[in-house]
Amino acid sequence: MDNFDDDYTIYLAPEAQASLAAYVCSTCGGEMTPQEGADILVCQSCGKSKYVTFFDIGIGDELCGAKIIRMLGSGSSGNLFLCEYPDMSRCVIKMLKSDDMKNPENIRRFEQEAGIMAKLSHPNIVQLIEFRKSENSLCLIMEYVDGFNLLQMVSQDFYFSAETAIEMTYCLADAFKYAWDNCQLLHRDIKPSNIMINSDGELKILDFGLSKQCDIDTGLTSVGQALGSPGYMSPEQFRDSRIYDCRSDIFSLGVTIYFVLTKGRMPYAGNSPLAAFQNIISTRPQTLSDIVPEIPESFSHLVMSMIDSDMEKRPASWGDLMNKLEDIANSL
Repeated sequence: MDNFDDDYTIYLAPEAQASLAAYVCSTCGGEMTPQEGADILVCQSCGKSKYVTFFDIGIGDELCGAKIIRMLGSGSSGNLFLCEYPDMSRCVIKMLKSDDMKNPENIRRFEQEAGIMAKLSHPNIVQLIEFRKSENSLCLIMEYVDGFNLLQMVSQDFYFSAETAIEMTYCLADAFKYAWDNCQLLHRDIKPSNIMINSDGELKILDFGLSKQCDIDTGLTSVGQALGSPGYMSPEQFRDSRIYDCRSDIFSLGVTIYFVLTKGRMPYAGNSPLAAFQNIISTRPQTLSDIVPEIPESFSHLVMSMIDSDMEKRPASWGDLMNKLEDIANSL
């Protein structure tokens, strides 16, 4: 059972059962296919499994004044729908799961996500349009990003040049620096599936469901509780998600860039959260430039420092990371 990710379940409408095999593994980017006789998807590459359940609400139903045109799946903090208004404009609506509406802590966490998103206005962060609350539902209405996330792009063998990767890292660091400077925000779930590139080539950071304002104690994270996605979490985040240092997010961004440039390799492999944590603290990953020789040594060295298990060896801040990226770009 170590292979199961209990924090993430795929939810599908009955109409979507025929296309189950189209889903991509959030860990390695491999193809996930149904397991015969069970509501389970299994990754054909790394063996990771996910449970599958089904929505009562479906395509064509109305939600917050818009019509559902596609189910986008479900994470630990809500169900995602692509919706269209009568004027043909689109949005993405995240709705708290009906079972979670019975839990006051889940409601508080969802409201916290809305409050955080309302404070963020940056071109590389998905924008909150409206937060709707009623007796029976909580919904975040967000801008629609027409594009693909980095996990999808890697799974389709999209080529990222070194120059593109450096620019991408810089833009993301700038967005995270903005969030840190304005409200001391830790995202705590940076990974390829939470970063999109839209049709205009702009990056958008998604999913603030696990994010935390370090200057506010909400009491939602318990001592020793680990929140995040194994493989992308820093060792200190594994130990205790009540972290107060942006270098933890810098680690996750470094793993994401490593994954993208190596076309799906994880620097710290592991089929379970415990195995991933043990590998992070006991192994040294293969150097980025050894896998991708065309990557400049200076950029490879920076990415490897970002994913160092020793926090002190990582860039000291988002600003420090941006300065190092500028120096690398100017030297090319």
